Amino acid sequence: MLQEIEPCAFERALPLISHEPPGFMMAITILKRIRLGRVFVDDVKKPNCALALSSSGWHAALGSFETKDLPQIAELVFGAEGLVDNDFYSIRVSRLAWVGQEMELRAPSAGKLLEREMRVLKASRENLPPLVSDHRIQELDEEGYLQASKFIPMLPVYWPEPSKLLGKGMAKALIEEGRVRGVCYSCCQAGDLHEPHITIDEPFRGQGIGKLITQAYTRSLLEENRRIFWSHYIDNEISGKCAKTAGYLSYGSVKVLQYIEKK
Repeated sequence: MLQEIEPCAFERALPLISHEPPGFMMAITILKRIRLGRVFVDDVKKPNCALALSSSGWHAALGSFETKDLPQIAELVFGAEGLVDNDFYSIRVSRLAWVGQEMELRAPSAGKLLEREMRVLKASRENLPPLVSDHRIQELDEEGYLQASKFIPMLPVYWPEPSKLLGKGMAKALIEEGRVRGVCYSCCQAGDLHEPHITIDEPFRGQGIGKLITQAYTRSLLEENRRIFWSHYIDNEISGKCAKTAGYLSYGSVKVLQYIEKK
């Protein structure tokens, strides 16, 4: 059970910053009380993990959280209402350790909150479409990672160490004439749970590339008995259609609080 600590004790969590994960500077400013925020820890005297929430809508997760803490973290960061189960908690909360910023969160004092609904789908082996053989669809490699990072700015944020992503069936790309034209990869991963993200390089959109690489990615992970969740805002019909053609079935819905910054 995470406990909120008083500002005078924030610096006890500083030793948890042992490297420079995305969002680490925001965590430091909260822990050093330069920026207003709240801090939750597992052990008040000697924290093994900490969740830092700023009043302006940023957050950072430090250390390793236990599975039992995930529902509480999800409630603090995302708002618990409507979340489908602990599997979905796990996969969404896993993003905390990598990104340091999430726009679907509680932001008590700055900007405004907009409640939005997301659909959640789960990949089904029984519902997979027939295998499409296309020599252009390949595992993303190191050269492809560098190319893709130019049109997917979040790729090196989610996966700053390419070796943890590549060669594990978690990133499928369509490559033609030596150029990566689109990638479907696990943006969130917790154990055998995965959530995909698809980006097509702008000049090649509208050619059906998303459908091809999503199907290849999904089949690859299902063959290794991994579980895959897909989520999209309810008004994003293109994302929903792509998921269904790749073999995903409706699993539930989520109400999230989206933070909109003041202008």
